[in-house]
Amino acid sequence: MLAHAAAALALAAPWHGCVDANETHGFVRTADGTRIAYAEAGHGTGGIVFAHGARGDLCDFMWALRDPRLGRYRMLAFDYRGNGLSG
Repeated sequence: MLAHAAAALALAAPWHGCVDANETHGFVRTADGTRIAYAEAGHGTGGIVFAHGARGDLCDFMWALRDPRLGRYRMLAFDYRGNGLSG
C-alpha cells in the first residue's frame, strides 16, 4: 500500500523540477547504457532539437516546448550526458 502511494506521488510531482507530470518526458539509453533525460512536445513533420549549454539542462527550453506558436513542430529537449538527470 505504501509503495503504491509513493508511486502515485512520484507521478504527480514535477519531474526534473521544470517538467509537469502531464508533459511527455522520460529517458532513453545510449549504446553504452547511459540514461539520457528528454522532454518533447508538438506535432508535425518538421522538428526542432534544443541542446543546452555547458551548465544547462533541458529546463532551459521548457518555455519553447510550451509555446503554442511552435506546436506545429515536433520538439525535443534533452540533457547532455552528465547534466541534469542524464548519467
